[in-house]
Amino acid sequence: MVTAQLQIGRVFLILLLCLPFGLHAQRSAEYAAASQLMQRSEYEQAYEILRELLRNDPSNYMILDQTLTALTELKRYDEAIDLAGERLGNRLQDIVLAARLGELYHLNGEPEKALELWQRTVEMNENSLQAYRYVGDFMRNRREFAAAINLYETARTRFGNPTLFFTEITSGYMDLGQPDRAVTTLIDVLEAAPNNATFIQRQLVGFDDARVTEMAIVDLDERSRRMQSGTPEFIAFRDVSIALLMEAGFFRRALASARSLESAVPEGSWPVYTLAGRLQSQKQYELAEQAYQYYDERQRHPLQARSMEERAVMYLTWSRDLTATNLDYDGFASSLYVRADSLLQQLIELHPNYTRRAEVLVLKSEIALDHLHDAGRAENYLDMLRRYASNPQHEILADYVQGRVHMFRGEHSQARIHLTRSNRNARTGEWAERTRYFLALNDFYAGDFEFATIQMRPLERAFTSYYANDALRLRLWIQEGRAEDEPLPELEQYALARFLFDTGDASRAVETLLPLITDPGNPPMRGEALIMAADFMRSLNPRATFAMLNKSVRENFEGPQRERLLWERARIADGMYHQPEAIDATGTDELPAHVASIISWATATDNADCLSPLWDCDAHNQREPRSTTEQRSIVKALYEDLLFEFPLGFYADAVRERLRELEQQLPG
Repeated sequence: MVTAQLQIGRVFLILLLCLPFGLHAQRSAEYAAASQLMQRSEYEQAYEILRELLRNDPSNYMILDQTLTALTELKRYDEAIDLAGERLGNRLQDIVLAARLGELYHLNGEPEKALELWQRTVEMNENSLQAYRYVGDFMRNRREFAAAINLYETARTRFGNPTLFFTEITSGYMDLGQPDRAVTTLIDVLEAAPNNATFIQRQLVGFDDARVTEMAIVDLDERSRRMQSGTPEFIAFRDVSIALLMEAGFFRRALASARSLESAVPEGSWPVYTLAGRLQSQKQYELAEQAYQYYDERQRHPLQARSMEERAVMYLTWSRDLTATNLDYDGFASSLYVRADSLLQQLIELHPNYTRRAEVLVLKSEIALDHLHDAGRAENYLDMLRRYASNPQHEILADYVQGRVHMFRGEHSQARIHLTRSNRNARTGEWAERTRYFLALNDFYAGDFEFATIQMRPLERAFTSYYANDALRLRLWIQEGRAEDEPLPELEQYALARFLFDTGDASRAVETLLPLITDPGNPPMRGEALIMAADFMRSLNPRATFAMLNKSVRENFEGPQRERLLWERARIADGMYHQPEAIDATGTDELPAHVASIISWATATDNADCLSPLWDCDAHNQREPRSTTEQRSIVKALYEDLLFEFPLGFYADAVRERLRELEQQLPG
């Protein structure tokens, strides 16, 4: 009997213990259901559930918050005010609920009550920085920007910190249409805390407002003139000013300011050198050249040798950029390679102990192979590199150059050995990626397309790799030139032509592709063959090259190939427009037979000059140039054709940028 009573007692106790857990589970399910209704904007049904939950659990702030939100969405502001006011009472220490009640007053068309409550809340919690932050956020959300600024200024005074809330204050002034006060606020903060220079700069640039930028430049300049040169405040002001001058496109002033600043900063800080790289990234090559030359004039300067190397690299980048935009008809792009090579040679002779001598010798060998097409000269630099080598990194570079020389000579097996060794020793980083790409390219030249594909996979996965796009281009060539996993004759033909073209025998390369170029059946690799022919022919006869591309875009090319042909066509026309004198000097030499055949095929019965978009021809093919305005408009229209067909294409961003530049040149 006693045992039975004990068992009944245990069961009753277990039921009592389980009851709260059961209720809690039920309420959790109801709260989840209300939340789902809120997400679906079914606020009335959600409110009914939340009201009952709040009645049973009045101290639960999460339920209270959701209930107030539901009433707010239903625009039942009076009920929400009553509910929040009842819970708040006189306890203004509850900053969150007090700020929320102020918001409800504001939504209900009672801004005076809202501002009064917010003010009393801050006064009651004047030692709480979080109170100022939280109430200020609610004020800004309700677009009470002036009141929020006053609140933040009070917090600065209260806590003795003039840099508090400067982001919120400047944003408030911008919202009030007072950019001058926003600028003044930021520069005040910069003067008080010069270590915030980078953040202040980002804030000013982030407004994306030319007025703000110009006002800041003027204010920074005026204030810095009153400062002692070399102080942290002076340096911060000048650093930010230089960045804003660059942002506004005042590149020459930025360089002048950087030169002035360099004489004031301590040893180890080089504003001119830093600016040179930024000028180069903005394609301000002439000014970047001047910036690097600044160190040539300073004997025994610690950056003299490094600036010479960077200037040589800049020349190479400049040349490639001119070629990429078809602005290389006057030979200037080629002269930049010569200048780079000469400067690197001067660096080797003047600074025999330069710590990056190995990298300089690699650059010299790359110029010899890629531009001069002289493997013997590259081998001389390789011998110098091997004699200089003093650490494992130098051996990586030497194997890379050795592999490149073998690849240039068509010795693909030996090239693979050296490039593989260089890649294996490099493991990760730039040199691992570079050698991996050339391993893939070497296999492509050799016709080993399967291995080339395998070599490219790591690069394709590395989206930040400098060689990722090159690897993608290789893969697309292989993909187009294969059928049922077997290479087509056209791919093998193109691989041979690519090798000839890249090793300096462009004429033979195009001759190899002549059957592909003129084949009306549009076989695989024909688009790539046309692009290679255009690269070769544009310096011989740019008008005929335009005619060839113009004819090609009217054929059945689709997708990326059509986009590339449209791009090349627009670039050729753009180049002819920008360098008419150089264009007029082309086409006078006797052309190779295969080039003449391509021109004959491209122009058919028409004169190639009259197929140029920049010339107007009468019925007798008598040509005369169109006006400058007409020529600009035609070039612009060619870019617009490309953008219309491929608004999200590979070249879309470049096209939009070029159109913006042309728009600035067009009248009106």
